[in-house]
Amino acid sequence: IFQQRWLVQRQMQLEGGFSGRSNKLVDSCYTFWVGAVEAVLLQKQWISAPFLNHKAKERYVLCACQHPAGGLRDKPAKYPDPYHTCYSLSGLAAFRQSGIGLTQTDAILNLKLGWQEDHAFNDSTSSTK
Repeated sequence: IFQQRWLVQRQMQLEGGFSGRSNKLVDSCYTFWVGAVEAVLLQKQWISAPFLNHKAKERYVLCACQHPAGGLRDKPAKYPDPYHTCYSLSGLAAFRQSGIGLTQTDAILNLKLGWQEDHAFNDSTSSTK
């Protein structure tokens, strides 16, 4: 499948992270924008088995992109920011293979699985005066 080949080509062998285009450096936000595509394909049952190296992806984000002061950055030489923190964690949570403590999310909606039940409205506790 063309999409599988393109996704595999986006994962850099040395770093383990993803690039968004050919001849570009890895960037942690593509953990979601590229890496979570596989979770969508699995969720929709368009593929039957994972094909990306998720251990390498996790190593890149957790070892190279964490900033000592907190947050995640796109690559080691940069500073952390909310955008890269959000999409790095979202990408890890969308396809979670190891027990790194993240709740698995729906890859299509980028929401926690079961969020509807967690946030159901209870009419008896709401006050309308």
